[in-house]
Amino acid sequence: MIHTDMKLHIYKGMFAVCMACMFVACDESGEMSVAEELTAVYSNKLSDGSRKNLDLSYSGSELLGKEVRFEADDRGNADILLSFVLPHEEEVAIEAVKLQRSDDGRYSFEGNAVSAAGTMFDYRGVAGDGLLELSLDNVSVPGTEPGMLSLVPFAEPVQDGDAPDLWHCSRLLYVRSDDADVNRMFEDEGVAAVLSNMLHSVLRDVDFARDGNVTASFRHRNAVGGSDYGKSPQNMAFYFMADDTTVYVTPQVDMIVSAMAGNAASKALSIDINAILSAITAYGQLNKWTTTGVKFVLKDNPYGAAGGGMLLAGDDSSQRRMGFEGDKIIYVDNYEIAALVATVNYLFTLFPELPAQIESGLGGLVDVESLLAAIGKANVFEIGLFLNK
Repeated sequence: MIHTDMKLHIYKGMFAVCMACMFVACDESGEMSVAEELTAVYSNKLSDGSRKNLDLSYSGSELLGKEVRFEADDRGNADILLSFVLPHEEEVAIEAVKLQRSDDGRYSFEGNAVSAAGTMFDYRGVAGDGLLELSLDNVSVPGTEPGMLSLVPFAEPVQDGDAPDLWHCSRLLYVRSDDADVNRMFEDEGVAAVLSNMLHSVLRDVDFARDGNVTASFRHRNAVGGSDYGKSPQNMAFYFMADDTTVYVTPQVDMIVSAMAGNAASKALSIDINAILSAITAYGQLNKWTTTGVKFVLKDNPYGAAGGGMLLAGDDSSQRRMGFEGDKIIYVDNYEIAALVATVNYLFTLFPELPAQIESGLGGLVDVESLLAAIGKANVFEIGLFLNK
């Protein structure tokens, strides 16, 4: 006779074997746990092509070129890692997000978060069936919000009646250098004036929004008299104020390339998206700028006529003081100039016809390669825009 305690152990053993068989059967049937079903790296980069599995929106508009790591567990929680999604942040983690199973078998979630840099945002989304839908709204980047800045109108320089050595100048392009050759080409040979007029013909203002978007008002190609302006699309470029005067601007390359491809298609032109993306990835500096941004300085204009203007360093006979109109100036930080020159030279190797096209656009005023060489040897070179608040 089998003892009662022994029977109990036998029953427990049989029960454990049966349960193990059930789990094995479930695994063999192809059923997955929540963690197995949802955990993945979701991406909507143009290079993904048909493999795209991320539907991402930022402030109500599509945002391409991103990756999101979604890691779920079987307790109904998920950790989300945003890669280069928020302005000037490589990674932003959202932890212990509660998942809710929907009637369609997918899992929804929502909440709000603050990044390590201080950017606040709301998030909501749905995961399942191999796709992640994620929306980021009410985004608020920290620091000063520059707001809407309009372009300084162009006018010919006028000599000051009370101070003959001072000239009043109203133009869009800001250039400052300690190199005589740079000043000669930009000022004496008229490159600054030509570039200012070119920009004025298409651009009216620049808007730095609270959510980190940088947009601009552009004149439509077929507009007459500059009266027909439209806003550039959202999510083409982001900014981040690191302090009161330092701003990083990050071009959203996949968004820009997608828009270019759309424009080309509407004009029956062809554009090689993968070639553009490969070139950017291959050149480290371009890749850096398109992830963490280009460093700019944004500050009050110290070169107005009331403050004595700017002394343009050239030959002794050509030195003069210019008082420039404008409340603000924004320019590429001097730290970035060497990399900028190298990047332009790299683009010239990819597109050999580019220097001649630029020179033609400038009316043959200057040899582009000579200009780059002069900029490269200057100790100080700043280039940007004069703007009004």
